[in-house]
Amino acid sequence: MEQRRRGHVKPGSPIGAVARKPKHLDLFVTGSNELIYGTWWDTADPWADWRQVTDGTAPPGSPVSVVARNPDQLSLFATSRDGRVNSTSGP
Repeated sequence: MEQRRRGHVKPGSPIGAVARKPKHLDLFVTGSNELIYGTWWDTADPWADWRQVTDGTAPPGSPVSVVARNPDQLSLFATSRDGRVNSTSGP
């Protein structure tokens, strides 16, 4: 994930969350600029800054589903404006 200009999030927007390791959480949300952002937390560090997910886009307020395929691999899924399911993966 790379740092980019942040979008705002509509109130009540769904948040995708996954615990890929004990004592570690990853959160994802779709911004008003149609980009997907993520952050993480673990017991050793405070919350990280929100970062743009590379290749992650969806209409504002769209849910982002996330699964941890293993502790070092996340897969994200969101529906695009044209009804297709888009996916991206990464650390």
